[in-house]
Amino acid sequence: MDADTAIVHIGFLAYGPDEQSAYANGSRISNAIVDTLTKAGIDKKTMQSENQSISPVQQYGNQDWTPEE
Repeated sequence: MDADTAIVHIGFLAYGPDEQSAYANGSRISNAIVDTLTKAGIDKKTMQSENQSISPVQQYGNQDWTPEE
């Protein structure tokens, strides 16, 4: 028998030059994902958000990040 329910987890990373920009960018992306799923016919009532958080990017020796990155 085919399942009538599926749980799909969607995750992403969003970067920004500072905390506020990174958080706002994450919110923008999250809202765009919800909008896209809604346009695909998925009811918003069946969706839930688990969390959103920010943390510093760990700098590794082989990364030369520009301020824009």
